[in-house]
Amino acid sequence: MPRENRKRGKKHKKPAAEPDVAQEQVSFEQPEAAEAGPSWIIQKPEDTAEMDPEAPFGYLDADVKAYFRTVDVQMRQWQDGSADIEEGALTRVAEEKRAFFVAALTEMNEKEKQLATDPDCSLILERVVHSMDDFARRVFADRLAGSYEVLSKHRFASHVIQTLINVAGETVTRETKGNFPAESPSELLTMTELLLDISDELIPSLSILLNDAFASHIVRAILSLLAGLPSTMPSNTHSKKSKQWKDRQGEMRNLFETDNKIEQPVVPPSFGEKAVTAIRMCRKSLSANEVRACAASKVACPSLDVLIVVEAITGLSNEPGSLMDSVTTGIVADILSGKSLPAEPSSYIATLLKDTTSSHLLETVLTYAPQPVFDALWATHLCPNGAAGKLAVHPVSNYVLARAVPRANEAQLESLGRSWWSKAVKAGRMGVVKAVVDRAAELKQGAEGLWASVKGAFGVGEDHKSEEAINCVLCLKTLEDFRATEIHEPNVQGALLLQSLLRLPDPHNAELIEDILGLPLPSLKSLAHHPVSSRILDVLLDAESVPKKAKTRFVMAWLGHYHELVDDRIGSRVGERCWKWCDTYTKEKIARSVMDQEQALAASFYGKYFARGLNLYLLRKKPYEWRDFVARNVEAAKPIRSRRRW
Repeated sequence: MPRENRKRGKKHKKPAAEPDVAQEQVSFEQPEAAEAGPSWIIQKPEDTAEMDPEAPFGYLDADVKAYFRTVDVQMRQWQDGSADIEEGALTRVAEEKRAFFVAALTEMNEKEKQLATDPDCSLILERVVHSMDDFARRVFADRLAGSYEVLSKHRFASHVIQTLINVAGETVTRETKGNFPAESPSELLTMTELLLDISDELIPSLSILLNDAFASHIVRAILSLLAGLPSTMPSNTHSKKSKQWKDRQGEMRNLFETDNKIEQPVVPPSFGEKAVTAIRMCRKSLSANEVRACAASKVACPSLDVLIVVEAITGLSNEPGSLMDSVTTGIVADILSGKSLPAEPSSYIATLLKDTTSSHLLETVLTYAPQPVFDALWATHLCPNGAAGKLAVHPVSNYVLARAVPRANEAQLESLGRSWWSKAVKAGRMGVVKAVVDRAAELKQGAEGLWASVKGAFGVGEDHKSEEAINCVLCLKTLEDFRATEIHEPNVQGALLLQSLLRLPDPHNAELIEDILGLPLPSLKSLAHHPVSSRILDVLLDAESVPKKAKTRFVMAWLGHYHELVDDRIGSRVGERCWKWCDTYTKEKIARSVMDQEQALAASFYGKYFARGLNLYLLRKKPYEWRDFVARNVEAAKPIRSRRRW
């Protein structure tokens, strides 16, 4: 049909097919197949209402969240000092703080778990926990009882739990010393008892929490507190990324107390027993292969680090099947059983040496390992057949070797050799070299020719000037590179190496001292005016290994030039150290040498403080009284530094 003759009519839908009622009835009436087993067993109905992992205890009302935001703003103003406080109103403001804080705690009642799991309010709750007194902390910890495992695995609540455990160390310390709140209900557990209950709740699932991204730092915090470890341990601190985020949230401290920070908690003996229980439970639940897998995990490795420290402190490391035995691939068990150690080094430990995450764990093992285990690791992995050069210049393993050197004896120190020092200079990794120098100074053995070896590593011979040798080491450049560049900036590693060389016993540091004292005065002044290189001169004056004669030569070298030395922010500090070290006779020489420059010192921003301590007016008018004044009042003769602006 042509298109123009077509007519569009109303479309009619086809009638839906009638359902087969008989078939439906058959399918409905068909009984379910009986499961195997006794007929009296009734299957548990499936729980259709699953728990929300983001809010396992429910969500907060919008009004409550808005209230706690105002609490956060007000507490930040008080903590940052941005709130305006009129003079004479300190008492009133303190009462307002107390009333405001009590109101916030009242509003928080029965909402602790929801606040802890809320993305916005969890940080506010951390700020509130820092300002709680001992009684409030106990109430808060008691309200969370039974939910610590769930909260530890939560993204936001885990930080609240970690903060609570950290501040609980202060409360436990006071309770251990017998300081309890005046009014405390008898039915409320002490913080010591609450932490033991928290440990009982977390220890059975320790192997699971160890590998959880959010709960692993809870394991570190609770184990450190149980063992009485300081809260500033590297493994117990926040990661760099987490710390940067925390810094952006403002300072968190107690609103009502200023100096209540306790670095080393004092814990009762029951905590040590609970730490031993945790170690044994971890050994039981983890096989040796699982422990080694944790060492390679970025999540579990820091917690395993703390476990090994606690194991060593409690005296459980030197046992077959210990965590340290698992990490060292059975070296502990072989030594205890008298077996000969394998000739070939373990490939697993070789991997730990060069892994950015696991190398920290190996540093802890080398620090706390029993002496026979340390000797075995040194002979088979760190310095096999005297070949330590590759590890010493490796970007990761050099830190492990530098951590092990402080435990080395004289023979082990000698086995390291010095042929690889030039490679370390070119690579800019002087940590092991500095550790060798420090260990030689501590043992007072093996220090022969260290300064000559350091100069040889930098390509400086005996025929070169002493100024070039010191500048090459200070700038951490070989002689060839030093001469090829025009800008020479002192390096921190080079300055630390020179300080360690100055601490060597006499006469092994005599050559370096002569090189420093032989510098021209302009070069010496440039060292004194730089914040990095000036520390070398501080050690020259403070180190007991430097002879008194050398210190006197250094102080007297500045006579007639002290006004130039102290006319600088850093140089004025060096001048004050020189003045502090001198006896009365030398101090009079210094004071008389700057009399002609008194006006210049008075006009100098930094020199005027140095001149004020000399008391030149009294010296000019009554020299005998000045000498008696200096001899009797050494503290009063020090330059005034309280008004200095660094």
